[in-house]
Amino acid sequence: MKLNAGSEKIASEAYEGWVSITVTHKINGKTAYVVTAKQAAMFDIKNIPTAQIAPLLGIGLPNIVYPYLRANVADAITRAGFPPVHLAQVNWETYYKQQRAGK
Repeated sequence: MKLNAGSEKIASEAYEGWVSITVTHKINGKTAYVVTAKQAAMFDIKNIPTAQIAPLLGIGLPNIVYPYLRANVADAITRAGFPPVHLAQVNWETYYKQQRAGK
């Protein structure tokens, strides 16, 4: 499983944020399926101090978007006829801190 999150400023107070994931499942050493998905949303951010925008985009935004991504991935895999996959919840604060530290 590969997970990634990011955001981009698209207007003075508007941001697009996204979470993407690639799930690879192998059976007996052979790839059964690969699912790549990206869930995005647009956010207007107003009256937030500049120093708090980066943590909001790196922690708060993925907390909102990721549950939808999880549901869509699970639905796609199940509809393809494979056993259900339930992606784990992510601690986005830890993920954000690790990304900032370059890990």
